[in-house]
Amino acid sequence: MRVISFFCILCSYCLLISCASQTAPPQDMIADMDPVPVMSLSGEFDKFLAIGIDQKDISLIFHPRTNEVSLDFTYETIKYRLFWKQRVREQFIASVNQYDADYTAHILIQKSSKTRSVYGKAASGLEWRTFSFSRNRSSPVVTFGYTFKNETPYYTVTLEEGKNDIAGNGDSQFNSRRFRIYFTRAQAASLADALNQESLAALTGNGAPKIPDPHQDVY
Repeated sequence: MRVISFFCILCSYCLLISCASQTAPPQDMIADMDPVPVMSLSGEFDKFLAIGIDQKDISLIFHPRTNEVSLDFTYETIKYRLFWKQRVREQFIASVNQYDADYTAHILIQKSSKTRSVYGKAASGLEWRTFSFSRNRSSPVVTFGYTFKNETPYYTVTLEEGKNDIAGNGDSQFNSRRFRIYFTRAQAASLADALNQESLAALTGNGAPKIPDPHQDVY
């Protein structure tokens, strides 16, 4: 009897260890697949030690396992990956729509101190590399707003300074710096369209739009 009891306890312990060793899938996972390229677009960044802005390429990557989109770009020789969760993407889309409405109504004002975060703020994730072996990570606040450059309005995403979460890794003692990304109205609208959740899900085969039945009218 004691042998049987010991055997039952041993089996229960092994089962518990086995279950604990299995990693549960992320809560926000859309699909268990590698990152998917979404599109490439352009954004504007402040020139280094100069007045004005420069256009740079931004690559959008969808990460189905975490339901995040990263904006990948290089600014001042540093490679960045800005991660946005779904709720941040939805906030961005709403802010772009509001900016477009304010633009159309001609109610934009040239006071950047008041308009930098006029459309709200959100938490984000940021990774950056100054050298190939140096990886850094922070969770900076991003603000959505607009500003004027040479009498021209731009929708803006401002990354505030963020504390570096990785220690002892090359130059990881440095926090992420504060900088701003400028978008024309067309660039902002293009980015907002690309961040639509249904479109992103369709890239994984989940949530793909249904093909309408030509023999059935939908009213």
